[in-house]
Amino acid sequence: MVVGLLLAAGVGRRFGGPKAPHIYHGERLVDRGVRLLKEAGCDTIVVVLGAWVGEVPDATVIVNREWERGQASSLLCGLESIPESAEQICILLVDQIGMTSGAISRVINSSESLAAASVDAIFSPPVSLKREHFDTLHSDLSDALMDSERSDQGAKHYFLSNGGALIPIDDVASLEDLDENPAT
Repeated sequence: MVVGLLLAAGVGRRFGGPKAPHIYHGERLVDRGVRLLKEAGCDTIVVVLGAWVGEVPDATVIVNREWERGQASSLLCGLESIPESAEQICILLVDQIGMTSGAISRVINSSESLAAASVDAIFSPPVSLKREHFDTLHSDLSDALMDSERSDQGAKHYFLSNGGALIPIDDVASLEDLDENPAT
């Protein structure tokens, strides 16, 4: 089973509020992320919320009560909620408006046990990990929470430290994300 893990807990300081409920092209960002993960082939979706909490159809919602500690905290919270039957997880960030289901699918379906998207050889989520990485990622995230320099890096440190494969998605997506609210 492939589990999609959508990280959507942040407060969106530069954005002016949480991004998860923001409407982008007629769809909340959180719903868009769930849809893309499903279209890419994820069997079940776990959404980690925090600064904003609300209903998310077609997903299991987990609330990170320590969302202020950064992305590592949200990823750890999500990782701890993954079903035992999971063989692979795919991590996506809620504000990745340049991402497509085709790009996510390419990362998920790579033969690599640890893979991430790349445009012009630049690392970006989605990040896909097979089961053999779950425990060591958990340890790495626990360590990251003790290091203020790494607490907002999510899986990037683990990926770079463990020889993850970059999967080019230049032809089907971009690394564009939503940092500033277009309404402000």
